[in-house]
Amino acid sequence: KVGLFDISYFAYYEDTDLCIRTKSGGYDLVCVQSSMIWHKGSQSSKVNRFGLYYGTRNMIKFEKKYANSLQFIIFALYFIFVKFTFLIGMSLIYHRSLLSVKRCVDGAIAGFFKM
Repeated sequence: KVGLFDISYFAYYEDTDLCIRTKSGGYDLVCVQSSMIWHKGSQSSKVNRFGLYYGTRNMIKFEKKYANSLQFIIFALYFIFVKFTFLIGMSLIYHRSLLSVKRCVDGAIAGFFKM
């Protein structure tokens, strides 16, 4: 009834999108606190920092999909003046990499203009 993961996200926010669609479909969301998941800690995204691109792009994609016009304007202002500034700062300070900055910029451009 609600469908599967939206593959256009590829990575990041696809689970949140599925949860929104599940809740909108009339189903309850539950958390099984006793469950355990073993994860290698984002090993694949550390190599080329694709997480910076897809995380940035998909945050914007998700907001475009679910926010009304006013909410999206507020999000865009928050993103530009707070979140994006933080991402760029972290890319320069933590990653010490212009490639990381490029991934964030490319993700923002793709999110706002290419989707």
